Order: sequence, then structure tokens, then C-alpha cells
Amino acid sequence: SEQEWNDIYEAECSSHCFYTYWTKKEALIKADGRGLSFPLEKIRLMKDVGYVDEHSYQLVALDVGAGYVGHLATPQPAQCTTVSINADILFCQT
Repeated sequence: SEQEWNDIYEAECSSHCFYTYWTKKEALIKADGRGLSFPLEKIRLMKDVGYVDEHSYQLVALDVGAGYVGHLATPQPAQCTTVSINADILFCQT
């Protein structure tokens, strides 16, 4: 959206902001099941919730290490706000 592009251009770290939007939308279209056949500009994002048509998904940040961004999307309320991946262990942070 135009607002998303404005956020990216005005961000302190524009690449991090871009990939935050991208990974949220990527998680949503995968959770929805239609993949890239669904236009990304029709996805609505509101902090930690994303909307694909009339379906809402909880977005959870993936902490995979410094310099990387990732997100998970779930149709159910998430039990955590961030999932940290560290070697062989997953940590759920609330």
C-alpha cells in the first residue's frame, strides 16, 4: 500500500521495514493457501494481525538471529508474540 511504502522510505532501517512487511504478507498468503495468486496489495496489516479477504490471522515474529526477519501466521490466537529459533530449540516468548 502507499502507507507501507511511506513507512519503508521513512524508516531508520528501510530494508528491515521492507522485509518485515514482506515476511508478514508471505506468511499470510501461505497460511491462506492461495500463495502469490492472491494480490499482495489486497492484504491488510494491523500490527500483529493480518487480513486476507474476510479471514484474519495472528502474526508471530520469528527471531532467527540478528539481521534476519521472519513471521508465522495462524488463524488461531497465538500463545506467544515471538518464536526464537536457537540451534535445536524453539522458545516461545510472551
